[in-house]
Amino acid sequence: DEGVGKSIYLHSMCDLFGMHAYYASGTSNLTDKFNDEIEYCLYFAGDEAIWAGNIKAMGIIKAMVTETTGQTEKKFESKRRHRNRITIDLATNSDWVWNMAGHGRRCVVFAVSDCYQGEQGRLFYASMKQQWHHQGG
Repeated sequence: DEGVGKSIYLHSMCDLFGMHAYYASGTSNLTDKFNDEIEYCLYFAGDEAIWAGNIKAMGIIKAMVTETTGQTEKKFESKRRHRNRITIDLATNSDWVWNMAGHGRRCVVFAVSDCYQGEQGRLFYASMKQQWHHQGG
């Protein structure tokens, strides 16, 4: 559902990882040819970032989740191999997020409760942000 706090979670995790986090509205930063921004990324937050029917993107992301090395490329430069330490969180309102062909060992999917949606949610998340940013977490 919309407005239940998924983006707040992603942004909070990015705050924790600091310069080693990358927030994106889409997976192109992971799956496109020029992806050097993620070379030193430990945490990737994708907001409304994926559609399970995109077989090419799903294959790239599945490999990133399981492989110990990764590959990045900067425009006009050669590809570079690097140690892969990335954790990927994807949030969406879509009903079909991940193609669970086979045993689906690479992910876990959560359905978020709508109990903090609307005005109650705005008050809850405002209080949480206040504590996070001004009262030491």
